[in-house]
Amino acid sequence: MKKLLKFETSTCQPCKVMDKTLAGMGLEIPVEKINYTKDPDLFDQYGVSTVPTLVLLPSGKKLMGAKSPAEIREWLEGA
Repeated sequence: MKKLLKFETSTCQPCKVMDKTLAGMGLEIPVEKINYTKDPDLFDQYGVSTVPTLVLLPSGKKLMGAKSPAEIREWLEGA
C-alpha cells in the first residue's frame, strides 16, 4: 500500500503552501506529516535535509520543495 510522508517544520512557509496544495488535490494516498521538532530521527532515516520534502512509500522516491498539483501528480504517476 502506498503512503506519502510529508517532511516539514512548523515555521516553514512553503510547507504550509504544500499542505493546502495536497489537501486540494483529493489524493487517494494517505499523507502523514513528519515534523522535524517531533521526529528528527525520521529525517535522518529517510535522508531528508530540505523542507518540504515528500517521500513515497514503499519506494522511497523523494520530491523536494513546494510543487504545483501538476508536478506532484506527474511525480506520483512516475513512481
